[in-house]
Amino acid sequence: MLLAQLRLDKKGDAKQAEAFNSQHLKEIHLLLDSESSLKQLRDAAILSVMFECAMKRSELRALLFHQVQFELLDDSAIKININENTYQLSSSSSEIVKRWLLMIPDHLGPVFRRIDRHGNIGDDALDASSIYRVFRATENQLGLSLKLSGQSARVGAAKELARQGYDVKDITDFGRWISPAMPAQYLGKQVLADSERLKFKVIKPWD
Repeated sequence: MLLAQLRLDKKGDAKQAEAFNSQHLKEIHLLLDSESSLKQLRDAAILSVMFECAMKRSELRALLFHQVQFELLDDSAIKININENTYQLSSSSSEIVKRWLLMIPDHLGPVFRRIDRHGNIGDDALDASSIYRVFRATENQLGLSLKLSGQSARVGAAKELARQGYDVKDITDFGRWISPAMPAQYLGKQVLADSERLKFKVIKPWD
């Protein structure tokens, strides 16, 4: 079982994953309406968090309520703590994630959970195959010809940060990579000249 999950975790990692980008996320947000299923709401929240926090699949599966700062009754942005970093979600992503959080009354344990065939939310965290299916469903929903994987949001986040003017060192810190090798590979010609910048404990919001 562990080996099968590891294979799913690494599926598509041998070659560079296609990027899930900010335009894709915007389209997912726009497609979400009152007729959307609970699974579509959860998946939109997952994509929002994975993209805006450059999150690994393992980090998403391990994300617990105590790491999330939120107020359900106002329009304040959600903040997510990962290791020593704090990430502030955009207003649109915050709204969608709050809608998902409202579906879990106790606000304890894993943030993102399995949903059974009857639409019931379980207590268990997602596994690797569940996250893989989120990205496959996204391909179909958006009518994409590219093949997304669990790494796609992380690749897209790196490219978006480069477009915003972050250098490789900034992006490495933002995405919690051990070395700049992977983000540099993702960026290719987008890599900007490396320069020292002032770092803040709370990372720049996406808005």
